Amino acid sequence: MKVLLITPPGNPDVIGGDDVFIYEPLGLEYLAGAVRDQHDVRIQDFRMDRETQLEDLLEEYKPDVVGLTADSPDVPTVYDFSQRIKAKNDKTHVVVGGHHAKFRPFDFYRPDTIDSVVIGEGVFSFRELIQHIEKDKPLDDIAGIAYPGGDGQVLTASRPQPRLDDYPGPARDLVQAHRSEYHDKLMKPIASVRSTVGCPYRCNFCSLWPFTDGRYLTREIEKVVEEIAALNEPNIFFTDDEALIDRKRMTLLVEKIEEAGLNDRNYFMYIRSDSIMRNQDLVERWADAGLALALVGFESFMEGDLSDYNKSNTVKNNWGAIRLLQRLGVKIAAQIVIRPDYTHEDFARVKQFVEEAELATPTFTILTPLPGTPLFDKLDRENILTSRNWGHYDLMHAVVPTKLPIEEFYEEFFKLPHEKYLQSLFAAEQEKPEAEKIAQARKFFSVIRAHRKKRKELEQQGRTVDLLFPEENQPMGPEAVNSQVEEA
Repeated sequence: MKVLLITPPGNPDVIGGDDVFIYEPLGLEYLAGAVRDQHDVRIQDFRMDRETQLEDLLEEYKPDVVGLTADSPDVPTVYDFSQRIKAKNDKTHVVVGGHHAKFRPFDFYRPDTIDSVVIGEGVFSFRELIQHIEKDKPLDDIAGIAYPGGDGQVLTASRPQPRLDDYPGPARDLVQAHRSEYHDKLMKPIASVRSTVGCPYRCNFCSLWPFTDGRYLTREIEKVVEEIAALNEPNIFFTDDEALIDRKRMTLLVEKIEEAGLNDRNYFMYIRSDSIMRNQDLVERWADAGLALALVGFESFMEGDLSDYNKSNTVKNNWGAIRLLQRLGVKIAAQIVIRPDYTHEDFARVKQFVEEAELATPTFTILTPLPGTPLFDKLDRENILTSRNWGHYDLMHAVVPTKLPIEEFYEEFFKLPHEKYLQSLFAAEQEKPEAEKIAQARKFFSVIRAHRKKRKELEQQGRTVDLLFPEENQPMGPEAVNSQVEEA
Protein backbone atom coordinates (compact mmCIF):
# COMPACT_ATOMS: atom_id res chain seq x y z
CA MET A 1 0.00 0.00 0.00
CA LYS A 2 0.94 3.62 -0.38
CA VAL A 3 1.08 5.54 2.91
CA LEU A 4 1.32 9.33 2.96
CA LEU A 5 2.21 11.03 6.26
CA ILE A 6 1.56 14.76 6.49
CA THR A 7 2.76 17.52 8.75
CA PRO A 8 0.25 20.31 8.07
CA PRO A 9 1.26 23.93 7.42
CA GLY A 10 1.15 26.31 10.34
CA ASN A 11 -2.26 27.59 11.40
CA PRO A 12 -2.50 31.26 10.37
CA ASP A 13 -4.11 32.07 13.74
CA VAL A 14 -0.89 31.09 15.52
CA ILE A 15 1.49 33.84 16.61
CA GLY A 16 5.18 32.93 16.34
CA GLY A 17 5.10 29.23 15.52
CA ASP A 18 6.86 28.43 12.27
CA ASP A 19 8.51 31.85 12.25
CA VAL A 20 10.47 30.82 15.34
CA PHE A 21 11.39 27.16 14.92
CA ILE A 22 10.65 24.19 12.70
CA TYR A 23 12.03 20.86 13.88
CA GLU A 24 12.05 17.74 11.77
CA PRO A 25 8.80 15.71 12.02
CA LEU A 26 10.35 13.08 14.28
CA GLY A 27 7.03 11.45 15.19
CA LEU A 28 6.17 10.86 11.53
CA GLU A 29 9.68 9.60 10.87
CA TYR A 30 9.16 6.94 13.54
CA LEU A 31 5.79 5.96 12.05
CA ALA A 32 7.35 5.70 8.60
CA GLY A 33 10.19 3.60 9.98
CA ALA A 34 7.67 1.15 11.43
CA VAL A 35 5.88 0.38 8.13
CA ARG A 36 8.29 1.13 5.30
CA ASP A 37 9.56 -2.46 5.16
CA GLN A 38 6.14 -3.55 3.89
CA HIS A 39 4.76 -0.43 2.23
CA ASP A 40 5.60 2.54 0.04
CA VAL A 41 5.80 5.50 2.46
CA ARG A 42 6.17 9.22 1.87
CA ILE A 43 6.39 12.15 4.32
CA GLN A 44 5.11 15.53 3.19
CA ASP A 45 6.13 18.45 5.41
CA PHE A 46 3.87 21.32 4.39
CA ARG A 47 5.60 23.64 6.88
CA MET A 48 8.64 23.56 4.58
CA ASP A 49 7.01 22.99 1.20
CA ARG A 50 4.49 25.76 0.66
CA GLU A 51 4.43 25.38 -3.12
CA THR A 52 2.96 21.88 -3.41
CA GLN A 53 -0.83 21.74 -3.36
CA LEU A 54 -2.50 18.93 -1.44
CA GLU A 55 -4.73 17.95 -4.36
CA ASP A 56 -1.77 17.77 -6.73
CA LEU A 57 0.10 15.54 -4.28
CA LEU A 58 -2.90 13.23 -3.91
CA GLU A 59 -3.32 13.02 -7.68
CA GLU A 60 0.35 12.22 -8.23
CA TYR A 61 0.93 9.76 -5.35
CA LYS A 62 -2.55 8.20 -5.02
CA PRO A 63 -2.15 7.09 -1.39
CA ASP A 64 -4.24 4.34 0.17
CA VAL A 65 -3.72 5.80 3.66
CA VAL A 66 -3.08 9.39 4.72
CA GLY A 67 -1.87 10.11 8.24
CA LEU A 68 -2.21 13.61 9.70
CA THR A 69 -0.52 14.78 12.89
CA ALA A 70 -2.05 17.49 15.06
CA ASP A 71 -1.06 19.61 18.00
CA SER A 72 -4.02 21.65 19.23
CA PRO A 73 -3.42 24.64 16.91
CA ASP A 74 -3.39 22.25 13.92
CA VAL A 75 -6.90 20.89 14.50
CA PRO A 76 -8.67 23.28 12.08
CA THR A 77 -6.14 22.43 9.36
CA VAL A 78 -6.64 18.71 9.95
CA TYR A 79 -10.38 19.18 9.50
CA ASP A 80 -9.76 20.99 6.23
CA PHE A 81 -7.21 18.48 4.92
CA SER A 82 -9.35 15.47 5.79
CA GLN A 83 -12.29 16.93 3.85
CA ARG A 84 -10.11 17.63 0.83
CA ILE A 85 -8.57 14.14 0.93
CA LYS A 86 -11.98 12.50 0.98
CA ALA A 87 -13.23 14.80 -1.78
CA LYS A 88 -10.38 13.57 -3.93
CA ASN A 89 -10.94 9.88 -3.13
CA ASP A 90 -13.44 8.78 -0.51
CA LYS A 91 -11.77 5.33 -0.38
CA THR A 92 -8.58 6.80 1.11
CA HIS A 93 -8.27 5.90 4.80
CA VAL A 94 -7.61 9.06 6.84
CA VAL A 95 -5.98 8.57 10.25
CA VAL A 96 -5.15 11.31 12.75
CA GLY A 97 -2.63 11.21 15.59
CA GLY A 98 -0.48 13.54 17.65
CA HIS A 99 -0.73 15.46 20.89
CA HIS A 100 -4.31 16.68 20.61
CA ALA A 101 -5.57 13.23 19.61
CA LYS A 102 -4.19 11.75 22.83
CA PHE A 103 -6.37 13.92 25.04
CA ARG A 104 -9.37 14.68 22.84
CA PRO A 105 -9.89 11.88 20.29
CA PHE A 106 -13.57 12.82 20.20
CA ASP A 107 -12.63 16.09 18.49
CA PHE A 108 -11.82 13.90 15.50
CA TYR A 109 -15.12 12.04 15.45
CA ARG A 110 -16.00 12.99 11.89
CA PRO A 111 -17.25 9.78 10.29
CA ASP A 112 -17.44 11.26 6.79
CA THR A 113 -13.83 12.46 6.69
CA ILE A 114 -11.76 10.76 9.44
CA ASP A 115 -11.59 6.97 9.59
CA SER A 116 -9.43 6.41 12.68
CA VAL A 117 -7.48 8.11 15.45
CA VAL A 118 -4.23 6.85 16.97
CA ILE A 119 -4.01 7.75 20.66
CA GLY A 120 -0.73 8.50 22.45
CA GLU A 121 2.61 6.81 21.67
CA GLY A 122 1.22 5.29 18.51
CA VAL A 123 4.01 3.60 16.54
CA PHE A 124 2.81 0.05 17.18
CA SER A 125 -0.87 0.96 16.97
CA PHE A 126 -0.20 2.59 13.61
CA ARG A 127 1.67 -0.44 12.32
CA GLU A 128 -1.20 -2.73 13.27
CA LEU A 129 -3.68 -0.30 11.74
CA ILE A 130 -1.88 -0.40 8.39
CA GLN A 131 -1.86 -4.20 8.50
CA HIS A 132 -5.60 -4.31 9.20
CA ILE A 133 -6.41 -1.82 6.45
CA GLU A 134 -4.39 -3.82 3.94
CA LYS A 135 -6.25 -7.02 4.83
CA ASP A 136 -9.61 -5.26 5.20
CA LYS A 137 -9.93 -6.50 8.77
CA PRO A 138 -12.09 -4.92 11.53
CA LEU A 139 -10.22 -2.45 13.74
CA ASP A 140 -11.69 -3.48 17.09
CA ASP A 141 -8.73 -5.60 18.23
CA ILE A 142 -6.12 -2.84 17.76
CA ALA A 143 -5.22 -1.33 21.13
CA GLY A 144 -4.86 2.44 21.40
CA ILE A 145 -7.09 3.72 18.62
CA ALA A 146 -10.55 5.20 18.05
CA TYR A 147 -12.83 4.87 15.05
CA PRO A 148 -16.43 5.62 14.06
CA GLY A 149 -18.93 2.97 15.09
CA GLY A 150 -22.65 2.51 14.73
CA ASP A 151 -23.50 4.40 17.93
CA GLY A 152 -20.66 6.92 17.90
CA GLN A 153 -16.91 6.82 18.34
CA VAL A 154 -15.42 3.50 19.48
CA LEU A 155 -12.36 3.63 21.74
CA THR A 156 -10.43 0.37 21.89
CA ALA A 157 -8.48 -0.88 24.89
CA SER A 158 -5.59 1.35 25.92
CA ARG A 159 -2.12 0.26 24.88
CA PRO A 160 0.62 -0.10 27.53
CA GLN A 161 3.44 2.39 27.23
CA PRO A 162 6.09 1.01 24.88
CA ARG A 163 9.76 0.17 25.21
CA LEU A 164 11.29 2.95 23.13
CA ASP A 165 14.14 0.74 21.97
CA ASP A 166 11.65 -1.60 20.33
CA TYR A 167 10.78 1.13 17.83
CA PRO A 168 12.37 0.86 14.37
CA GLY A 169 14.65 3.81 13.71
CA PRO A 170 13.18 7.05 12.34
CA ALA A 171 13.06 7.30 8.53
CA ARG A 172 14.99 10.57 8.35
CA ASP A 173 15.82 10.11 4.67
CA LEU A 174 12.17 10.75 3.78
CA VAL A 175 12.66 14.44 4.63
CA GLN A 176 16.16 14.69 3.17
CA ALA A 177 15.15 17.62 0.95
CA HIS A 178 14.47 19.77 4.03
CA ARG A 179 17.12 18.63 6.50
CA SER A 180 19.37 21.63 5.91
CA GLU A 181 16.47 23.96 6.71
CA TYR A 182 15.14 22.59 10.00
CA HIS A 183 15.98 25.11 12.69
CA ASP A 184 15.57 26.58 16.10
CA LYS A 185 15.77 30.33 16.38
CA LEU A 186 19.40 30.00 17.51
CA MET A 187 20.50 26.83 15.66
CA LYS A 188 20.39 25.79 11.99
CA PRO A 189 20.41 23.13 10.69
CA ILE A 190 19.27 21.07 13.66
CA ALA A 191 18.44 17.37 14.07
CA SER A 192 16.14 15.95 16.74
CA VAL A 193 16.95 12.97 18.95
CA ARG A 194 14.80 11.61 21.72
CA SER A 195 16.58 9.90 24.56
CA THR A 196 13.63 9.80 26.97
CA VAL A 197 9.92 10.61 26.93
CA GLY A 198 7.86 11.79 29.89
CA CYS A 199 8.50 13.62 33.13
CA PRO A 200 8.01 12.70 36.81
CA TYR A 201 7.04 16.26 37.76
CA ARG A 202 3.40 17.34 37.84
CA CYS A 203 3.23 20.98 36.76
CA ASN A 204 -0.47 21.74 36.45
CA PHE A 205 -0.24 23.64 33.18
CA CYS A 206 1.96 21.07 31.40
CA SER A 207 0.61 18.46 28.97
CA LEU A 208 3.89 16.55 28.53
CA TRP A 209 3.66 14.26 31.55
CA PRO A 210 0.01 13.30 30.87
CA PHE A 211 0.96 12.26 27.32
CA THR A 212 2.74 9.17 28.67
CA ASP A 213 0.18 8.72 31.45
CA GLY A 214 2.78 9.90 33.95
CA ARG A 215 5.41 7.34 32.92
CA TYR A 216 9.08 8.11 32.29
CA LEU A 217 10.37 6.13 29.30
CA THR A 218 14.05 5.72 28.47
CA ARG A 219 16.29 4.40 25.69
CA GLU A 220 19.59 2.56 25.86
CA ILE A 221 22.47 5.04 25.96
CA GLU A 222 24.49 3.16 23.35
CA LYS A 223 21.64 3.39 20.83
CA VAL A 224 21.25 7.11 21.43
CA VAL A 225 24.97 7.67 20.81
CA GLU A 226 24.87 5.54 17.65
CA GLU A 227 21.99 7.65 16.38
CA ILE A 228 23.85 10.91 17.02
CA ALA A 229 26.96 9.56 15.29
CA ALA A 230 24.92 8.80 12.14
CA LEU A 231 23.63 12.38 11.86
CA ASN A 232 25.25 15.01 9.67
CA GLU A 233 23.77 18.05 11.40
CA PRO A 234 26.12 20.03 13.66
CA ASN A 235 23.29 20.89 16.07
CA ILE A 236 21.44 18.23 18.07
CA PHE A 237 18.17 18.86 19.88
CA PHE A 238 17.36 16.38 22.66
CA THR A 239 13.57 16.34 22.64
CA ASP A 240 13.48 14.92 26.19
CA ASP A 241 10.81 16.61 28.29
CA GLU A 242 13.36 17.09 31.10
CA ALA A 243 16.95 16.13 30.35
CA LEU A 244 18.55 15.90 33.80
CA ILE A 245 16.02 13.80 35.70
CA ASP A 246 18.37 10.82 36.01
CA ARG A 247 21.88 11.91 36.97
CA LYS A 248 23.44 8.48 36.50
CA ARG A 249 21.99 8.13 33.03
CA MET A 250 23.05 11.58 31.84
CA THR A 251 26.55 11.05 33.24
CA LEU A 252 26.86 7.87 31.19
CA LEU A 253 25.50 9.63 28.10
CA VAL A 254 28.04 12.44 28.24
CA GLU A 255 30.82 9.90 28.84
CA LYS A 256 29.81 7.95 25.74
CA ILE A 257 29.52 11.15 23.69
CA GLU A 258 33.05 12.11 24.69
CA GLU A 259 34.40 8.62 23.97
CA ALA A 260 32.79 8.66 20.52
CA GLY A 261 34.31 12.05 19.70
CA LEU A 262 30.85 13.59 19.37
CA ASN A 263 31.70 16.58 21.54
CA ASP A 264 32.21 18.56 18.34
CA ARG A 265 28.42 18.99 18.10
CA ASN A 266 26.25 21.69 19.66
CA TYR A 267 23.62 20.26 21.99
CA PHE A 268 20.27 21.76 23.00
CA MET A 269 18.24 20.48 25.97
CA TYR A 270 15.21 21.28 28.10
CA ILE A 271 16.38 21.51 31.73
CA ARG A 272 14.68 22.58 34.97
CA SER A 273 16.55 25.07 37.12
CA ASP A 274 16.47 22.80 40.18
CA SER A 275 17.95 19.98 38.09
CA ILE A 276 20.76 22.34 37.12
CA MET A 277 21.44 23.31 40.71
CA ARG A 278 21.44 19.69 41.92
CA ASN A 279 23.86 18.69 39.19
CA GLN A 280 26.19 21.65 38.77
CA ASP A 281 29.27 19.51 38.13
CA LEU A 282 27.40 17.47 35.52
CA VAL A 283 26.16 20.62 33.80
CA GLU A 284 29.76 21.86 33.65
CA ARG A 285 30.81 18.59 32.05
CA TRP A 286 28.01 18.82 29.49
CA ALA A 287 29.06 22.39 28.71
CA ASP A 288 32.57 21.12 27.98
CA ALA A 289 31.07 18.37 25.80
CA GLY A 290 29.04 20.75 23.65
CA LEU A 291 25.94 21.88 25.56
CA ALA A 292 25.35 25.20 23.80
CA LEU A 293 21.70 26.02 24.53
CA ALA A 294 19.37 25.21 27.41
CA LEU A 295 15.67 25.94 27.40
CA VAL A 296 14.88 26.49 31.06
CA GLY A 297 11.29 26.75 32.20
CA PHE A 298 11.77 29.36 34.91
CA GLU A 299 8.04 30.15 34.52
CA SER A 300 8.20 32.95 37.09
CA PHE A 301 10.41 34.83 39.52
CA MET A 302 7.57 35.09 42.02
CA GLU A 303 7.26 32.32 44.61
CA GLY A 304 3.47 32.52 44.64
CA ASP A 305 3.29 31.73 40.93
CA LEU A 306 5.59 28.72 41.26
CA SER A 307 3.46 27.41 44.10
CA ASP A 308 0.23 27.82 42.11
CA TYR A 309 1.81 26.06 39.13
CA ASN A 310 2.74 23.05 41.32
CA LYS A 311 6.23 23.64 39.97
CA SER A 312 8.01 22.25 43.05
CA ASN A 313 10.82 24.73 42.51
CA THR A 314 12.09 28.01 43.93
CA VAL A 315 13.10 31.45 42.73
CA LYS A 316 16.50 30.84 44.34
CA ASN A 317 17.08 27.90 41.99
CA ASN A 318 16.08 30.06 39.03
CA TRP A 319 18.66 32.69 39.87
CA GLY A 320 21.35 30.10 40.58
CA ALA A 321 20.78 28.32 37.27
CA ILE A 322 20.98 31.59 35.33
CA ARG A 323 24.30 32.57 36.86
CA LEU A 324 25.80 29.10 36.39
CA LEU A 325 24.81 28.81 32.72
CA GLN A 326 26.02 32.34 32.03
CA ARG A 327 29.36 31.54 33.63
CA LEU A 328 29.67 28.40 31.49
CA GLY A 329 28.80 30.24 28.30
CA VAL A 330 25.63 28.20 27.70
CA LYS A 331 22.92 30.26 25.99
CA ILE A 332 19.64 30.38 27.89
CA ALA A 333 16.27 30.18 26.20
CA ALA A 334 14.44 31.49 29.24
CA GLN A 335 10.78 30.47 29.40
CA ILE A 336 8.62 32.88 31.42
CA VAL A 337 4.87 32.43 31.85
CA ILE A 338 2.56 35.45 32.03
CA ARG A 339 -0.63 34.87 34.00
CA PRO A 340 -3.88 36.38 32.67
CA ASP A 341 -4.50 37.89 36.13
CA TYR A 342 -1.28 39.94 36.04
CA THR A 343 -1.58 43.63 36.84
CA HIS A 344 0.51 46.51 35.54
CA GLU A 345 2.72 46.07 38.60
CA ASP A 346 3.25 42.38 37.84
CA PHE A 347 4.34 43.18 34.30
CA ALA A 348 6.77 45.76 35.67
CA ARG A 349 8.26 43.12 38.01
CA VAL A 350 8.76 40.72 35.08
CA LYS A 351 10.66 43.39 33.16
CA GLN A 352 12.77 44.11 36.22
CA PHE A 353 13.69 40.45 36.72
CA VAL A 354 14.67 40.01 33.08
CA GLU A 355 16.86 43.09 33.21
CA GLU A 356 18.52 42.11 36.49
CA ALA A 357 19.08 38.54 35.28
CA GLU A 358 20.64 39.85 32.05
CA LEU A 359 18.63 37.37 29.99
CA ALA A 360 19.56 37.78 26.33
CA THR A 361 16.77 35.66 24.80
CA PRO A 362 13.76 35.55 27.10
CA THR A 363 10.63 33.91 25.75
CA PHE A 364 7.29 35.02 27.17
CA THR A 365 4.18 32.90 26.88
CA ILE A 366 0.67 33.46 28.20
CA LEU A 367 -0.53 30.89 30.71
CA THR A 368 -2.68 28.59 28.57
CA PRO A 369 -4.87 25.70 29.78
CA LEU A 370 -3.73 23.11 27.25
CA PRO A 371 -5.90 20.04 26.62
CA GLY A 372 -4.82 17.17 28.85
CA THR A 373 -3.82 19.36 31.79
CA PRO A 374 -5.56 19.72 35.16
CA LEU A 375 -5.88 23.45 34.45
CA PHE A 376 -7.79 22.87 31.22
CA ASP A 377 -10.13 20.39 32.91
CA LYS A 378 -10.87 22.84 35.71
CA LEU A 379 -11.56 25.89 33.54
CA ASP A 380 -13.46 23.84 30.98
CA ARG A 381 -15.65 22.39 33.71
CA GLU A 382 -16.34 25.88 35.05
CA ASN A 383 -17.11 27.25 31.55
CA ILE A 384 -14.48 29.97 31.82
CA LEU A 385 -12.53 29.40 28.58
CA THR A 386 -13.09 32.30 26.19
CA SER A 387 -12.07 30.53 22.99
CA ARG A 388 -12.45 27.09 21.46
CA ASN A 389 -10.58 28.16 18.37
CA TRP A 390 -7.67 25.75 18.80
CA GLY A 391 -5.47 28.12 16.81
CA HIS A 392 -5.55 30.36 19.87
CA TYR A 393 -3.94 27.65 22.03
CA ASP A 394 -0.46 28.68 20.91
CA LEU A 395 0.67 30.14 24.28
CA MET A 396 0.47 33.61 22.78
CA HIS A 397 -3.28 34.26 23.09
CA ALA A 398 -5.09 34.63 26.39
CA VAL A 399 -7.93 32.11 26.34
CA VAL A 400 -9.39 33.00 29.74
CA PRO A 401 -10.53 36.49 30.80
CA THR A 402 -7.73 38.80 31.86
CA LYS A 403 -7.71 40.93 34.99
CA LEU A 404 -6.62 44.00 33.04
CA PRO A 405 -8.83 45.19 30.18
CA ILE A 406 -7.85 42.92 27.32
CA GLU A 407 -6.33 45.71 25.20
CA GLU A 408 -4.13 46.78 28.14
CA PHE A 409 -3.09 43.17 28.82
CA TYR A 410 -1.91 42.66 25.24
CA GLU A 411 -0.19 46.03 25.17
CA GLU A 412 1.70 45.15 28.37
CA PHE A 413 2.49 41.68 27.04
CA PHE A 414 3.99 42.97 23.81
CA LYS A 415 5.97 45.64 25.62
CA LEU A 416 7.90 42.91 27.39
CA PRO A 417 11.46 42.53 26.07
CA HIS A 418 10.64 39.94 23.42
CA GLU A 419 13.07 38.98 20.72
CA LYS A 420 12.65 40.79 17.40
CA TYR A 421 10.09 38.43 15.96
CA LEU A 422 7.74 39.14 18.87
CA GLN A 423 8.15 42.89 19.10
CA SER A 424 5.00 44.73 20.07
CA LEU A 425 2.41 45.33 17.39
CA PHE A 426 2.19 48.77 18.88
CA ALA A 427 5.90 49.63 18.74
CA ALA A 428 6.53 52.44 16.30
CA GLU A 429 9.96 51.11 15.41
CA GLN A 430 8.64 47.70 14.38
CA GLU A 431 9.79 46.92 10.86
CA LYS A 432 7.19 44.63 9.33
CA PRO A 433 5.23 44.78 6.09
CA GLU A 434 1.94 46.57 6.49
CA ALA A 435 -0.01 43.47 5.41
CA GLU A 436 1.63 41.41 8.15
CA LYS A 437 0.81 44.02 10.78
CA ILE A 438 -2.82 44.04 9.67
CA ALA A 439 -3.03 40.22 9.69
CA GLN A 440 -1.61 39.98 13.22
CA ALA A 441 -3.83 42.78 14.46
CA ARG A 442 -6.88 40.90 13.18
CA LYS A 443 -5.84 37.86 15.22
CA PHE A 444 -5.77 39.95 18.37
CA PHE A 445 -9.04 41.74 17.69
CA SER A 446 -10.84 38.41 17.22
CA VAL A 447 -9.60 37.26 20.61
CA ILE A 448 -10.37 40.59 22.24
CA ARG A 449 -13.98 40.34 21.08
CA ALA A 450 -14.24 36.82 22.53
CA HIS A 451 -12.85 38.03 25.86
CA ARG A 452 -15.23 40.94 26.07
CA LYS A 453 -18.17 38.63 25.44
CA LYS A 454 -17.05 36.06 28.01
CA ARG A 455 -16.30 38.70 30.65
CA LYS A 456 -19.77 40.17 30.20
CA GLU A 457 -21.35 36.71 30.55
CA LEU A 458 -19.41 36.00 33.74
CA GLU A 459 -20.28 39.38 35.23
CA GLN A 460 -23.96 38.78 34.54
CA GLN A 461 -23.68 35.48 36.40
CA GLY A 462 -21.88 37.17 39.30
CA ARG A 463 -18.78 35.07 38.66
CA THR A 464 -15.09 35.85 38.49
CA VAL A 465 -12.16 33.89 37.14
CA ASP A 466 -10.32 31.71 39.67
CA LEU A 467 -6.87 30.89 38.36
CA LEU A 468 -5.89 28.77 41.34
CA PHE A 469 -4.77 25.39 40.14
CA PRO A 470 -6.22 22.07 41.26
CA GLU A 471 -3.90 20.19 43.56
CA GLU A 472 -2.06 17.11 42.31
CA ASN A 473 -1.19 14.61 45.03
CA GLN A 474 1.11 12.53 42.86
CA PRO A 475 4.81 11.67 43.14
CA MET A 476 7.05 14.13 41.38
CA GLY A 477 10.67 14.87 40.67
CA PRO A 478 13.70 12.62 40.45
CA GLU A 479 12.70 10.72 43.61
CA ALA A 480 9.70 9.40 41.65
CA VAL A 481 11.77 8.00 38.79
CA ASN A 482 12.45 4.64 40.42
CA SER A 483 8.74 3.94 40.73
CA GLN A 484 7.86 5.16 37.24
CA VAL A 485 10.78 4.48 34.92
CA GLU A 486 10.29 1.94 32.16
CA GLU A 487 13.65 0.26 31.81
CA ALA A 488 14.98 0.13 28.29
